[in-house]
Amino acid sequence: MTPEQYQRVTDIFNQVLESPPDKQLDLLAALCAGDETLRHEVESLLRVHPSAQSFIEEPFQPSALEDLPTEHGALQTQSFFHLDTGQQARGTSVSDRYVVERELGRGGNGVVYLARDQQLHGRLVVVKVLLEAQQSTPLAQRMFESESEALARISHPGVVTVLDRGRLLSGQSYFVMEYVRGETLRALMQRRTLSLAEVSSVVAQIGRALGAAHREGVYHRDLKPENVMLEDLGDDALHVKLIDFGIAKVANSAMSNNMPEGLVGTLPYMAPEQVLSTGCSPATDIYALGVIAYELLAGERPYKPAQSTLRDAIRSLTTMQRAGFGDRLRARRPDLDEEVENVLRKALAYEAADRYPTAEAFVGAFIQALEISAQQEAVARAVEEEPTISLSNLPLAGEESDRLATDSETPSGLTSETSSPLPSAREQRLEQVILVGIALLLLFGAGGSVIWWWNSPPKATATVGTAGTPRLASAPSPASSVLTCDIELVAPGNPSESAGFLKPEEVVPTGKDIVFHLTPRQTGFLYLFAPTNGQLTAFRMPDEPSPADYPVVFPKNASIGLARTAVTNFTVVLSTAKLAAFEGLRSGQPLSPAQQRELATLVERQALQTQVATEGTQRQVRAAPGTDPIVFQAVVKH
Repeated sequence: MTPEQYQRVTDIFNQVLESPPDKQLDLLAALCAGDETLRHEVESLLRVHPSAQSFIEEPFQPSALEDLPTEHGALQTQSFFHLDTGQQARGTSVSDRYVVERELGRGGNGVVYLARDQQLHGRLVVVKVLLEAQQSTPLAQRMFESESEALARISHPGVVTVLDRGRLLSGQSYFVMEYVRGETLRALMQRRTLSLAEVSSVVAQIGRALGAAHREGVYHRDLKPENVMLEDLGDDALHVKLIDFGIAKVANSAMSNNMPEGLVGTLPYMAPEQVLSTGCSPATDIYALGVIAYELLAGERPYKPAQSTLRDAIRSLTTMQRAGFGDRLRARRPDLDEEVENVLRKALAYEAADRYPTAEAFVGAFIQALEISAQQEAVARAVEEEPTISLSNLPLAGEESDRLATDSETPSGLTSETSSPLPSAREQRLEQVILVGIALLLLFGAGGSVIWWWNSPPKATATVGTAGTPRLASAPSPASSVLTCDIELVAPGNPSESAGFLKPEEVVPTGKDIVFHLTPRQTGFLYLFAPTNGQLTAFRMPDEPSPADYPVVFPKNASIGLARTAVTNFTVVLSTAKLAAFEGLRSGQPLSPAQQRELATLVERQALQTQVATEGTQRQVRAAPGTDPIVFQAVVKH
């Protein structure tokens, strides 16, 4: 390029960059005046400039340009097709069935309309029509048809459904999809920061949808927050729908045999093999999901390549991908456990073979790591909320000691003459605060372990506090047994085929599921919660209170299946009255964000008031008289 040409490119680049985003394409076309080489050079700058998001966020699609050598010397340049202005289509009928309401947007190959299906009582649908200018382009036609094939192959609630397809009288192809009412994940991210529970739910749902697509031989290749819809179903939950399979790779498809294998995708979310055009596999989409997960947690992408030319951006990105993102995530989010970084490093590994084998495997590891972070965050909040000890908030001498002495039961086998005098209320409170402080110090010193009492060897007389504080067997405790918990090993789906009971420190063997045996020592409503498929779910919702000393087996006629290489934290709640926050929730139903917050509050407030003693395979849950509700957490390793 001559100095004069370079100056011309720079001038046009600056003019386009300073114009409003919705005017940039028209201005670029006018300034280049049909000079495709000039236009291509300007586009290469705009795509990687942070202020030109309409360019850098556009997916690359095939063209005939070939001027970007890479490490393998085989990368073909792919430029996106530019948008037409189009005409007002409101009221137009597609195949005498779909009446267009308005245009929703345009892409490289097609224009997307919101329409009403006149054969289904005016139901809203989305109609995508091949652009007339692309009708005579074989590659554009194949890509358009491939998208409808990809959607038709996948049957999953997390992927938008294709409903119909056909051709207009003009010969243009079209297909019809379900209309998803809501907003994109990108729009939500721009409005606010997601909580750890929301990040876990969104990533899990995307992962399950990808898993369904991969099982059908469909690889999205353009996964990014803009292509993740959050469907509004009238509740507070985030419901994921994957959209825009316009450049998806469909295996074993005659239509896609001649599909492009060059630079296709959106650069910041492209895996190394995608950037270098060396192949496509489930690992390619897993990489993009890893970038999204990182971005949801950190508020930025893991890599920021050079912003000069497209050629330099690609070279810069591949160099960064090979080096990895280091410790930048925890530098921005010190509240996260280091295991979160480890999981994301594996998902973003440079070599596809080093990533997780399936999207579900990545999701399982990611959720487990976030659970550890969430529990550490809960403990940290509990420390911050611990009241300061001062003379002003200690009870006056004798104010509570008389009541405590009246309410306390004399230990069996001891008379009032032989029993030790009760400590004063002030001494009891000081002792409790000191024990909690020691417990939290030990917990943090142990690296924030959340396995708690499960990690200690089972001894008939050893007890461990919920926060992890060991208590000496010789030390008397005012707590009494309020609940026992046994976890039985059974054949999957067949609770009658028992394999004994699980010891607290044991890992559930491969090929076994579990059944909970819960026996309350007092009448009350017994709840069981646990995360499943990335969402916090109600495993047991009582209609009636369970009587004292009556064992409750859950599930009744089935068993709880557990994913491999993970831990599951079950939360058990025993309450004298029904918990209003969970009214109407049924077994197997995910908790809403409000209900998740309510349960987290219960755990934070009540779990430290319980102790768990292990006697062989049985967990004895103990709490002081008057504790209500009683909350304890059972970590099952598997």
